[in-house]
Amino acid sequence: MPEAQAIGLRQQRLSMNVKIGRSAGRRAVRSVGAVATVLLALSAVAGTATSASAASTAVPHGAVAPKSEALSQPGSELGVNGQVEHLSEVVAMSDHDITVQRGANHSGGFDDWINAALNNSPEAKRNFRIVRYDANNRPTLGWQFTDGWVSKVADGELITINFSRVEVVRP
Repeated sequence: MPEAQAIGLRQQRLSMNVKIGRSAGRRAVRSVGAVATVLLALSAVAGTATSASAASTAVPHGAVAPKSEALSQPGSELGVNGQVEHLSEVVAMSDHDITVQRGANHSGGFDDWINAALNNSPEAKRNFRIVRYDANNRPTLGWQFTDGWVSKVADGELITINFSRVEVVRP
């Protein structure tokens, strides 16, 4: 093969790779954009409370507040199968999973869902909703998750849930 022809072939391959890369890059940017929107919404609602609690030294780590006090604080709730679980914190979220810290009151419905997922039950995939509340216990923002399943439990309190789709909703 003549050298000029080989150079032309390399340039064509490079051109195709660039076109494919642009297309993949656009898909990645759209996906990242959707995740960024959800994360911005989470951080905008929870950001001040998270940074304030991280800087506070008034309550030692590991101290448990009375249940009535915990429920009166701004926070989040996870609803699954008609039952509600109070969450201490939404720890992390990506495009297909969310990690939450369970609150003081554990619901039987959430426990059943965790056990179904860990036992590979066909009932492991469930739709669920997380709602964020303000200091006056009014819902401020919500997320509707589709086809969620518990994929990891750490220390019995940190729960990672995978999902196929998330939608930001106004409660």
